[in-house]
Amino acid sequence: MFSLDWFHPFFIAFSAVFEIIGLIFILMAGVRAAFGYVVSMQQRKELLSLSQKQYHQLRSTFVHQVILALDFFLVAELIQSTFATDPNVLIEILLIVVIRSVLSIVLMKELSMKEVK
Repeated sequence: MFSLDWFHPFFIAFSAVFEIIGLIFILMAGVRAAFGYVVSMQQRKELLSLSQKQYHQLRSTFVHQVILALDFFLVAELIQSTFATDPNVLIEILLIVVIRSVLSIVLMKELSMKEVK
């Protein structure tokens, strides 16, 4: 029978790459949101005050970037599941995938509701 065990290090490396990309997107999203908040405050010349439009635009951009990062994390988890042989590990990966998928769906739903208003 043909064995794919020699692929395992490559899949682990690919999984790590996708996790790092997801982490970079989350860090960039946080920095952009913080920077956008500071710039908006400077434009308004009021401490800790944003207009509703600025707030929703900033939040929308941040949530889009977090959803993209979650997608990269999901890909990493799915890659890891290809070589998981222990049922407990598979259940753990399945739960992580379900939680991240539900989170992505909820965030997308919230964004679509905000954009309709």
